[in-house]
Amino acid sequence: MPTVDEEHDLTVGLLQHSKVAVQVYRADLRCALVNPAFVELFGEQPLDQYDLSEHYVAGPGTLEEAIRRAVAGETVRLPPDWYDLPGRTPSEGRDPRRVAFAATAFPVQNGSGVRGAAVCYADVTAERNLRSVADALELSRQQFRATFEQAAVGIAHVAPDGRWLNVNRKLCEIVGYARQELLALTFQDITHPDDLNGDLAYVQSLLADEISTYSMDKRYVRADGEIVWVELTVSLVRDDAGSPRYFISVVHDISARRAAEQAKASALDAMKKESAERARAEARLRETEEQLRHSQKMETIGRLAGTVAHDFNNLISVIGSYAELIARGLRPQDPIRGDLDEIMTAGRRAGELTHQLLAFSRQQILQPRVIDLNQAISTTVKMLRRLVGDQIDVLFSPSPGLPKVFVDASQLEQVLLNLVVNAKDAMPLGGKLTLETGELEFDLAVSPKRLQLSNGRYALFRITDTGVGIEKTVQERIFEPFFTTKERGQGTGLGLSTVFGIVKQSGGCVWMHSVVGIGTSFEIYLPIAAHTPAVERPISPSAVPVGGSETILLSEDDQQVRTLARTILRRHGYNVLDAANGVDALSESERYEGTIHLLLADLVMPRMTGIELWEKISRSRSDMNVLFMSGYSGDSADRTRILPSNFDFIDKPLMLEPLLAKVREVLDRKR
Repeated sequence: MPTVDEEHDLTVGLLQHSKVAVQVYRADLRCALVNPAFVELFGEQPLDQYDLSEHYVAGPGTLEEAIRRAVAGETVRLPPDWYDLPGRTPSEGRDPRRVAFAATAFPVQNGSGVRGAAVCYADVTAERNLRSVADALELSRQQFRATFEQAAVGIAHVAPDGRWLNVNRKLCEIVGYARQELLALTFQDITHPDDLNGDLAYVQSLLADEISTYSMDKRYVRADGEIVWVELTVSLVRDDAGSPRYFISVVHDISARRAAEQAKASALDAMKKESAERARAEARLRETEEQLRHSQKMETIGRLAGTVAHDFNNLISVIGSYAELIARGLRPQDPIRGDLDEIMTAGRRAGELTHQLLAFSRQQILQPRVIDLNQAISTTVKMLRRLVGDQIDVLFSPSPGLPKVFVDASQLEQVLLNLVVNAKDAMPLGGKLTLETGELEFDLAVSPKRLQLSNGRYALFRITDTGVGIEKTVQERIFEPFFTTKERGQGTGLGLSTVFGIVKQSGGCVWMHSVVGIGTSFEIYLPIAAHTPAVERPISPSAVPVGGSETILLSEDDQQVRTLARTILRRHGYNVLDAANGVDALSESERYEGTIHLLLADLVMPRMTGIELWEKISRSRSDMNVLFMSGYSGDSADRTRILPSNFDFIDKPLMLEPLLAKVREVLDRKR
């Protein structure tokens, strides 16, 4: 048996040469001994300062408790943990303050019992670091997997050939495939055909290292066949040798955004259309209001012109006819004969003006009949060529098969002449005048709103010149009476206003378009004739008017005109019964027992119109002829403004010779 000293020497030798760090504590828990391996690890310090329990990271009480238990005779193993040793010096680039040890505390005893405790420290820093790295890698893997799987966007790893290598839950939701179903496909399989070429072009640019990433909006075809819009961002991962390994694709479902954008675009487009429609409606409203204002202005001017013309007509009748009566009683060499001639000439000119005013105001009496518009214009072309002269070429292009119209032929000729005269004045250096005809089916819902027409068929007559054109400010007043751009004495300003009135009264419309420096075009629209038979009017002989002895019933509400007509007729042998209105004329007819050969009646009279008077008298006097006269239709019904073509009519102002000639013509004709 070794002695106590030998045991001590053996123990000390063992401690000195052991590679394990050993620390020996006395029973009072004070450090009594450390071996060289301990000093190498923890540094050299006085023994009384070696108290590792203060540096034990898990808590000072843990190591201290283990030593106490060892002194009590128990062996205690502590799991590996870190020690915080600020006194250590750096070695091998490691942090000297943190060292991991696995410690075992066991009792130290001899024959007399436990004398203290020893603690063996095994340095496990390297192992601990490796475990930490593994734990960190595992943690990083778990975090990556959680991030990949729980991301709010679709994420995938895609092979260079397009196969899906790894897909997350969100991508499966976006495209509507189960994970395994999607992994069995390629991205080409679910890409919309119209977007595939663009996607593949980007892929080729990535593989060629021309770009590092790309983004695009594209469409996937879901498993259920529906289309889903996505925002795709793709980058390429290469290995250390630079070879392509896989693509990282991030897929964001933008279907809602695209739908919102489309809805917004549709709303904006609808707003633009609504705004444009509103603008068009406002423009149409302004145009309609302007047309209404213009129509009201023209109507007001027309009423004024018609009223003036009516009163003026009666005055002209009295002045001119009495001048003729006086002149007939004078010798040709009488000194005042020349003065009377001037009065009569002025009266005729004034009568022409009143006719134009009545035409503008649509208050003249028309005698319409069915005519061939092409033929009517064609027969006038020769006269028009003489009117405009050799410097202007007159071309006529009739539309074949043009339906006939129902108009007053003489008024139509007046329209044509007025337009041609204006065209001639617009081409002082010569030019071309083109006359054309055509046909229009007018529908208010689709036809040009500039044409103030009712639905139906119309014949079109267009006259176009290559003259100087008409300025915009002038165009707005072109149809107003007495408005003219000609110099004083060169025009009355009634030509186009007459055209306007005649066409409107005939149920048609006139429209003008002009460009300064290019020319002017007038379009006349006239309603197509119904099946109304044409009645040919006999041509009055051009003999010198003579009187007669027949009885004439005269009905005229204007006293001066009635007195004038009665005087003229009686001076030329006629027996005249006169009445101030239709009612009185009817009574006069009933009282008179003899034959009344002719009714000479004003068309528009108070209490009874001329036509109504004729209808009543003709029931009892069927062999009586009738001659209507008027210069103004006033507020009578429209039927008094259009006289059937089988009735005779004479315009006011009444002049001596025309009145006598017309009366004789009607009397000589068998009814």
